[in-house]
Amino acid sequence: MIPAANGINCEAYVKQITMSQKRRDKLALTQIQSAYANQWHYVASRIHDVVQSTFNKYSTTSKRQRLYMNSDIYAIDEMPLNNFSKLDEHLENKLDQCYDFAASGTFEKHYEEYYNYEKERGANYGPETLDGNSRYQYVATRVGFLPAGSLVLDYGCAHGHYTINLAKRFPDLRFLGYDIAQSNIDKAEAWADSDGVSNVSFKRAFVEGGAIEGHDENEKPALIIAAELLEHVADPVDLMDALMSIAGDGCEMVITTPYGPWEADGYNDFYPWRAHLWHFERDDLKELWGDFEDYQIVVVPSGNSQRGELVGSYICMFKAGLPREVHIDYERKLANTVGQQTVSLIMIAKDEERNLGRCIESAIDLVDEVLVGIDNRTADNTSRVLDELADNYPEVRFEHFLIEPATDTGFDVARNTVLSKANGDWILWLDADEVLSNAKGLRKYLRNSSLAGLAISQHHFSIEPAAVIQTDLPIRVFRNNQGIKFVGRVHEHPEVKMNEGVGKAIISTDVVIAHYGYTTEQVRRARFRRNFDLMKQDRIDYPDRILGKHLWIRDVAQSLQYTREAGRPITKDLWDAARESVDLWRELVDLSPRMAADVLPYYSQLVILVGDQQSLDYEFSLRAGPGVGRLNGAQATTHSGTFYNREHVRAFFDKVEHTQIEHLGSRYL
Repeated sequence: MIPAANGINCEAYVKQITMSQKRRDKLALTQIQSAYANQWHYVASRIHDVVQSTFNKYSTTSKRQRLYMNSDIYAIDEMPLNNFSKLDEHLENKLDQCYDFAASGTFEKHYEEYYNYEKERGANYGPETLDGNSRYQYVATRVGFLPAGSLVLDYGCAHGHYTINLAKRFPDLRFLGYDIAQSNIDKAEAWADSDGVSNVSFKRAFVEGGAIEGHDENEKPALIIAAELLEHVADPVDLMDALMSIAGDGCEMVITTPYGPWEADGYNDFYPWRAHLWHFERDDLKELWGDFEDYQIVVVPSGNSQRGELVGSYICMFKAGLPREVHIDYERKLANTVGQQTVSLIMIAKDEERNLGRCIESAIDLVDEVLVGIDNRTADNTSRVLDELADNYPEVRFEHFLIEPATDTGFDVARNTVLSKANGDWILWLDADEVLSNAKGLRKYLRNSSLAGLAISQHHFSIEPAAVIQTDLPIRVFRNNQGIKFVGRVHEHPEVKMNEGVGKAIISTDVVIAHYGYTTEQVRRARFRRNFDLMKQDRIDYPDRILGKHLWIRDVAQSLQYTREAGRPITKDLWDAARESVDLWRELVDLSPRMAADVLPYYSQLVILVGDQQSLDYEFSLRAGPGVGRLNGAQATTHSGTFYNREHVRAFFDKVEHTQIEHLGSRYL
């Protein structure tokens, strides 16, 4: 070791270098060990796990609902149930009523009856042109590649809409149409004769024992079309194998099958008539026929369903081949199924036979069940109206039951009683004197997200005067089974805990509630008298409820106004309530400056009554903008009122100013 020179400790220097090298070696080893975690396939696998965990959050009930709306009936049988709710029970009843033909195998009988039903309701399946139909046009391009004299088989031809249009377009080809229903064959032949189409013929045929019964084995198609067919049959693979067994050399198979809730738009109107049994996803089609030669698939969009969901068709093509052992991987399919989250409409009602139908029908396209607690003092036909609605809307589950009067128990208790019976993923709550406008606009929010609730603009309409007298923004949609309950003897609201709301919520700007319960001054005052006693009890039950303080200040001021207008003396109890309400407003300034500002006019009325020489009128405006020289675009906020004393003014001003400054510090202005 070289002796230290000029104060340098050479031994310590060498030791430090040695330790640094060890650290570098350890770091290199760590990098090598973690290299796998930085490879793309590992990252992709982690992303897949995150996505899969999101899909797994959907309840089995919501997944079964999605399969049902997409007419994927056989897949529902593969869906295991974690819990069997009353919504699942209702779904099972619908499956029994609507799909008995599939369970019993009576397809031919079903379709004969189905076409008779369609005829009776005025549906006309007859001569039609398919020009402009994107799905047909693509199929026609495949047919156009065939040499003259080739035979095209359209299996499941119905009344010949594809077959005859193609025969007219390609007169140098031969066309053959097969269908299980003789009534369809008769219509197709009559159409072809009427239009003088000679290069087409039709025959009743069906699959039996893996073969096409009714087929002439000398006919060898060069192209086989199965257009919008496979979703109707019990065993699509067996059908395709049978069709490929009669194919000519190099025969191309062309399958079209719908995606999206095509049939669901008519579920309620045409209940219980159904036709589709399968909903093939792209991966389903690939698993079944993706290994055949020249397999390809294209997507033909067709817009949106009435519920706003995408609909269209897949067109799948491949060369005919020998039968293979193929199946849909239901573990994969069900794991990737995005559940259609369900909605329970909950209501309480007393003598509402005139209003219930209008209210419920305004929301019926959105909800999966309707639950109504009927006041046990109801004297009209509210129950009968609900039974009639249930008959008219069999797709929706209805349940009604008697409850104790909300005016006795409190409106929160009444609503929570109904809430406890709800089975949906989401809760929508309405009153019978309300109408929900554009209900389907809520559908886009009903999915897995960080949202706990949705606020909806509630317009209170009046005819005395003729105006919208007020607009509120209550939380009217919230997640079920998240501990959210109604709080408040009257003017109740859903909350996780008192004063905490439901959690993260946004305003649904394209949906509104029209409230017709306050149309005249007489009605408004009668409702006020009922609610005033309930508000007294609310202050006892929930003394710390912030909204309760706000509402009590308002109601006491209005009670004083009505007393004066009637020429009655102000009672000591009402005077004491006015004095208490002035103090409550000061509490409200600290608890919720926004509510304090909202109720300022009522507070001012009370101060004028109970104030003294310390009271003062005060008005101030605040305007603030981010940065220097940006006030011109900022809107001023003005507050004006009569304040009990200077301390009330100072406290309110400070809170309003603080709120403005905090807003400027926000990321989103």
